[in-house]
Amino acid sequence: MDSARCQERVFVTAVFYESAMDEFRSDKKFQTILGRVRPHPRFRLVLDSQGHVVENRADLAVILLDESMLGRFPEVTLARTEARAGEQLIMVGYGHDEAVGTVFGVRYFRKNRVSAGSGSFGYEQQGPYLYAGYDGGPCLREEDQGEWLVGVASAGSHRELSCTSIPAYAEWLSVELKNVTKQFPLQP
Repeated sequence: MDSARCQERVFVTAVFYESAMDEFRSDKKFQTILGRVRPHPRFRLVLDSQGHVVENRADLAVILLDESMLGRFPEVTLARTEARAGEQLIMVGYGHDEAVGTVFGVRYFRKNRVSAGSGSFGYEQQGPYLYAGYDGGPCLREEDQGEWLVGVASAGSHRELSCTSIPAYAEWLSVELKNVTKQFPLQP
């Protein structure tokens, strides 16, 4: 697959939790918005005959939502430095459990240790869930100044858990975000 084969329009579902740290007992509200996909032009995903990832490059897209989400949840700043081996990153979202399939509505919230990488990086799974196919969720660095988006969980090989690095694609992201801001200026 390459960027030409990506979906042009997708639904994005935001989930708002009453309690940030409770995966199972939090009340939650869902909001789904349609958006236009702007994949990285060098995106490439190659699968073997069994559907396992053989190659994954530039697994990143910007989704331009039809409706603004500004002010509905805290902003996260794009990280300027790569994830380092041994660093712990916060990962949130939903995943795929091979035993039961996707568990929509149950939040995945873990600190995972970075194993290695540049451009993309691997991480070690923490906690009771072993996911294959968890992708699209943020990999966040937490510091006193706030949270920094360091990566986005991506399609890894059959046994590898990986994230696409935000700093590795900073130039492309900067251009894309400036184009969005020009088309849709921020309202005070």
